[in-house]
Amino acid sequence: MNKFEASLLIGSSILIILYIVGAVLNSIVTSKRNQTYQEYTEIIRKQNLLLKEDINLTNKILKLLSDKICEDKKENDSYKQEEKR
Repeated sequence: MNKFEASLLIGSSILIILYIVGAVLNSIVTSKRNQTYQEYTEIIRKQNLLLKEDINLTNKILKLLSDKICEDKKENDSYKQEEKR
């Protein structure tokens, strides 16, 4: 084997090794990106659940306030009725 063939063999071996290393690194990066995306979507799901709970709690508070306002209005109206008599 002459120098040219040896250089060609070494060069092609290096290219093959670089290709394999690149494929492995690409696989690792893709896996990490997918993991990060899954973590991100899980965080968003949890935030959405918390927002739903906050909305439900806010609705309950508003309902209680509305009931209290109605009750106070009824008391106020009855008090005014008594004052008129």
